[in-house]
Amino acid sequence: MKRFYLFLLYKSKSLDEYKTYLSLLKEKSQVNDAEIKALIEEYKATERFSIASKTLFYILNLNTQHYEFINKHAYNLTGVNPEDFKENGTKILPEIIYYSDYKLLVNQVFPKLQNCFLELNEAQQKSAVFELYYRFINKVSNSLEPVVEYSSYAAFDKSFKPKISTGIILKSSHKYQGVRGILRAKKDGEMKDLCDHRTSLEKEQLSKRQIEIIELVCQGYTKSEVADKLHLAKGTIHSHVKNIYHKLNLKNQAELFQFKDNYL
Repeated sequence: MKRFYLFLLYKSKSLDEYKTYLSLLKEKSQVNDAEIKALIEEYKATERFSIASKTLFYILNLNTQHYEFINKHAYNLTGVNPEDFKENGTKILPEIIYYSDYKLLVNQVFPKLQNCFLELNEAQQKSAVFELYYRFINKVSNSLEPVVEYSSYAAFDKSFKPKISTGIILKSSHKYQGVRGILRAKKDGEMKDLCDHRTSLEKEQLSKRQIEIIELVCQGYTKSEVADKLHLAKGTIHSHVKNIYHKLNLKNQAELFQFKDNYL
């Protein structure tokens, strides 16, 4: 009974996150068949490339939140058949994205990237590319697969609301214990990083004061110097550092530096 309760609790939380996802990314714009057919024919050609065997290509209707196209090799990366993607649409994402990553994407990364995107002019929005780092749970092997996703909007309506999103997802060499989102767009004639947000479940457990201490320690300050700068007792700083190492499951200062480089 306890396991069943936990399963229901997990499903309930996933539904809550999915509702948040829809509030951010579902659009009212209608897509005509001609636009979809042209994109599908273009994407079908990708299946001839050798890289496609370990890559997921998709075309997403932002109004219906259904995948108009998923390449046949998507199974190799996710353990999910293309037919299941098409049948379930984006409802399948909470099932194949590692839950803590999905939660951080929906509640932290997507809102920040979306706010940044809405500040762009029309030309910049057309050029915009989203880069996401997170982890899939392969439904067959049950293993965590670090992936990187590149996506952009392929079509807009008359009021310049996006209608179609296209993307590519492939295995990543970055071993993030969390998520990262980058928005790039053309500015002053070249593509530039306009927003870069990374976070982890561990980072979300830290207080603002603890993050401040990590940044100072990684700048080379001693505990005594950190205490002086923050007007705190040295013993208080020592307790904070001890709690930081415990929360992040760190063994040494080198791992603290690595955490700071990855997430702060």
